[in-house]
Amino acid sequence: MDLGAEQLRQDLAVVVQALREVHPDAVDAVGHERFEAMVVEAEEALEDGGDAGRLWVVAAPLVAAVGDGHTLLLPPPAPPGRATPWRIEARDGQLWVEGWGSSSGPSLPFGGARLLSVDEVPAGDLLGALLERVPGETEGFRRVVAGLVLPWALAPTIDELRGEAVTGPYHVVLALEGGRRKLGVVSELAAPRASASLNAVWTSPEEAPWAVCGGDGAVVGRVVPGGVADQAGLRPGDRVISMDGEHVDAEGLTERVRGARIGALAHLEIERCGTPAEVLVTLGPALADPRDHVISFTEEAAVLRVDSWHDRGSFRRDLRDLTAVARRGGIGHLVVDLRGNPGGEIGAVEQLAASLCREPVAGYVTGWRRSEAAEQRERASIGMWMPLARASSPELRSFLRAPLGAVATIEGDPYEPRGEGSPFQQVSVLVDAATYSSSILAADVLRRCANAQLVGEEPGSPTHFHTHNLPVVLPATGMTLLVATGWLHTTPEAVALAPDVPVPASRAMSAALGRRP
Repeated sequence: MDLGAEQLRQDLAVVVQALREVHPDAVDAVGHERFEAMVVEAEEALEDGGDAGRLWVVAAPLVAAVGDGHTLLLPPPAPPGRATPWRIEARDGQLWVEGWGSSSGPSLPFGGARLLSVDEVPAGDLLGALLERVPGETEGFRRVVAGLVLPWALAPTIDELRGEAVTGPYHVVLALEGGRRKLGVVSELAAPRASASLNAVWTSPEEAPWAVCGGDGAVVGRVVPGGVADQAGLRPGDRVISMDGEHVDAEGLTERVRGARIGALAHLEIERCGTPAEVLVTLGPALADPRDHVISFTEEAAVLRVDSWHDRGSFRRDLRDLTAVARRGGIGHLVVDLRGNPGGEIGAVEQLAASLCREPVAGYVTGWRRSEAAEQRERASIGMWMPLARASSPELRSFLRAPLGAVATIEGDPYEPRGEGSPFQQVSVLVDAATYSSSILAADVLRRCANAQLVGEEPGSPTHFHTHNLPVVLPATGMTLLVATGWLHTTPEAVALAPDVPVPASRAMSAALGRRP
């Protein structure tokens, strides 16, 4: 829906006021002159009005400049009729099509095909124009955000490069194996079809650090608790050899499950530590995996996969068990996989550091102290934003009900983590462009205190601390601005990481284990 310039500027004014009053420390850090100049530039860019996407393109760079990794303007959903009718993603600077939203799209090989052009506009130009619109501190961050906005931003980008509105059909050119090209036409959107799922995650044996048995097939790496695979008895480490009598590898199993209907019965032949077995699974809808960490072992390393940080008793217990099992088995190499980890509770990071560093980690989390004065400033600034905040937000309700001293800006000594040694002879930490916040801090602490080697890609942004996010709904466009209510401005500088072994994220595990990437 197109809006007038005054409506878009009204939303921009809400964004600016929230940043000034709820997040003033960050505005101080970026510099008031630079901030005011960016505000004027954004106001001028909205003179002709536009839709929510236009406001996001203009306002998101402003928020990103002030933001700390937790303050951000969420992209709008795709406007009706403006989303390109395909499933598409950006890989290594190229656009790949994974599937079509309409039955009239050209057939694709499993894993998708590289997109060469749309309506004679080269795919490289499309991606380049899109990345120019995306705000961010690093190329990795922009790449991640570009992947999120591709479904709705690609159509207006095509319009812009062609100089006219495109409503379909789209004429596409694809690149296939062997240098072949394929031409096709994509027209109307199709109704979404629910995909069947095993409620499990698997990969090829050579990419599975937990695989102890050789061979082909698909190695199960994770089973969603309570899902259909879990109920059928499938376990991590199982190697799926065939489905319904047809031999499968990791890609083949994915293709067969996706092509099945929910409720279908799947007959799996598996191998568990060298012993053949059969499993019957009734395929169900996809379920979210509630677990936040997984521990596995190979002959050469212990692997700790952390998807998000939660300071739970199970995490502390599992860390103790991890070290004990590694010692009994004579395993001296630990791999901490933080790829795709968005961060979380900083107390869990402290637990990890305490478990993996021989000496106490001083000047780290234990050195910070909370400030009542800072908390009172936060509460005073948030009170006036209640009409704009989502009253149903559980985070906001819990923040406002919290007793004095429970939530506050963290103020303390300069960031200087100190420790000495680790029970492991070698520690590797895997990071990528989707590693954020306290995960970056965890990687840095392990490098300083456990002599860890960082492997992978540069993370998307430096780390900062915050307390709760205040969600502010913009009145005209309905977009949501998340503002961190506290910010650690006493840190001398944000923690930024450059991997010691820079490799594509998909090859980081192999590189950490000493295998040829």
